[in-house]
Amino acid sequence: MRILAMLTHPLTASSVLAATSCLAARFGPVEIDLIYPRPDTDPDLMPTEDVYTDVQRQGFEASQDLLVQHLSQEAANWAGAGLPGLRQIRGKPAAIAQTAAAEANFVVLGAPHGDFEANTILDALLFRANTPVLLVPRTMPRSFGQHIAIAWQGECAATERAVDSLDGLLRGAKRTIILVGDHKASSSPPPEVLLRRLDEADKRATVHHFPLDGRHIGEALLSEARQVKADLLVMGAFSHGRLREFIFGGATIEILRDFDLPVLMHH
Repeated sequence: MRILAMLTHPLTASSVLAATSCLAARFGPVEIDLIYPRPDTDPDLMPTEDVYTDVQRQGFEASQDLLVQHLSQEAANWAGAGLPGLRQIRGKPAAIAQTAAAEANFVVLGAPHGDFEANTILDALLFRANTPVLLVPRTMPRSFGQHIAIAWQGECAATERAVDSLDGLLRGAKRTIILVGDHKASSSPPPEVLLRRLDEADKRATVHHFPLDGRHIGEALLSEARQVKADLLVMGAFSHGRLREFIFGGATIEILRDFDLPVLMHH
């Protein structure tokens, strides 16, 4: 098992490290790669409008040096938990993430904070590297992976892959809940395939039906996961458009900035 942990922002660094430490303990023997994808140029620069002067370059490099120093210290604080030191890799962050994820079974990433670069990293991991991504909030819950909510929207290979990637987390879970959103007054058919699969793994699950009532699917899932007191939400990428809308579209990005439980996604 290879885990890629990416530190990209000071506000989520401790959460990424805590989640990675937890995964390492739950999955058993693992190899961990801890990286910071350091951009070569200021991502806020508009190449078609701005000239990247030496002064700007020096200022940006200085700010990056301070950021790496801070993130490296955060990583050093977790050395006792078996986490390695931080590696910085220069280049385009999305390309760095995609290349590094090619050799990983699992990626841990802090939630985007409204910056373009973080969104492109997440997009590259989900849709080009096709790697399961554990997106963590600024503050991790006290427990993690003890009460797992799985989003269900009909039989879907992506959902199955997301469940497969849980492995050790499912074995150690105390409770598994399947979230089924109903578009109409009548309930959707029960997720028999997933229920049977979990039962065969000796992990019986309960089904939680909830009305969508015109809510955005992402908002509804996060709300219902909180209601059933889940400490991890698992969801598949049902199609490029729908998951991209959930992550990057409209008001939903506001939810992801402030969400308070880890979300495991797989395309």
